Amino acid sequence: MSNESPRQPRAGQVQQAGSRSRARHVATWVWAGLPALSLGFASPFFFIQAAARRFNAWTLALAVATTALFVGFFLAEPDSPWETACAVLNWVVGGGLALAMRGYVFGPPAGAAPAGRAPQPEPDGWARERSPLLAEARRLRETRAHARELMERDPLVAKELGVGRPDRDREFDDGGVVDLNNAPEQVISRINGVTVQHAQALVRARRMGGRFSSVADAVIRADLPAELEEVLAEYAVFG
Repeated sequence: MSNESPRQPRAGQVQQAGSRSRARHVATWVWAGLPALSLGFASPFFFIQAAARRFNAWTLALAVATTALFVGFFLAEPDSPWETACAVLNWVVGGGLALAMRGYVFGPPAGAAPAGRAPQPEPDGWARERSPLLAEARRLRETRAHARELMERDPLVAKELGVGRPDRDREFDDGGVVDLNNAPEQVISRINGVTVQHAQALVRARRMGGRFSSVADAVIRADLPAELEEVLAEYAVFG
């Protein structure tokens, strides 16, 4: 196994890269400001480049629209309302949008590392060993968010799938959410940070006052510690 350390960039190379980055930053502002500075005549050229760099329906529509206004200005009768409208739209609207879209047009692609930052090495040691655990924790959190959304949008389907009811025979993965309105005490007490006494208080409040409408309602009626509200907000659903 090689023990060679990665080659570090020289100071001169770092300075040159920084100078190029600053020059490019200034150039993008100048280019984005040309539609306004040129009274709208440069708008089509900016948005054509925008469509070339970030092609989608929005940038294509702007390129077509500003080009049509540019051509319409020269085809319109001199001093006519149409000529004025074409000029003003390309100047005011086109210029404003060009400045607003500068970062989007000239920014790095989605997922790219920020400019000037070297690619990060693979995690090693503690981080590498735990990266699968972190990935699983994030997956469960996203799954819980989907389960809460399903319970709010379609409670009948959620109930049929057993969302929040790990005590039932089911196959649906809800990420570990718990239905505070229907789950038994033993299930509620499995929530991280919720003790058996807390679970008993929730079941008692539910039995005496009916179904909970929200996390805040459950915390107040069961007289739970305020710090449990954040925990229940992550894990609780209300069927």
